[in-house]
Amino acid sequence: MDSLYSISKELNNEQIANDLVPVVLRLAGGLMFQSRVSAVHIMAQIYEKFGPHRDTLRRKFIELCGEETPMIRRAVASRIGDLSSKMDWDLYLSEMIPVFKT
Repeated sequence: MDSLYSISKELNNEQIANDLVPVVLRLAGGLMFQSRVSAVHIMAQIYEKFGPHRDTLRRKFIELCGEETPMIRRAVASRIGDLSSKMDWDLYLSEMIPVFKT
């Protein structure tokens, strides 16, 4: 997790789109809860660097918010504030407030 965050600081936009986004989405769709927990942490840390892929990653994050697994729910609860603080106000109101309510 921390390694990907460190690497992301050195990547340009094209590398993020071609390399990092697919890695994060693969982690988020993994069968083991550990990979999904890692994806939640990475999404929250580097959301602003994802540019045009923010919508995809935000939707995946919101999907992970509905997980039944306690470890994933705990990760989402600990990172939802980080992700929300990096979002546009309109998106925050329309997409994240309903997640907070659930």
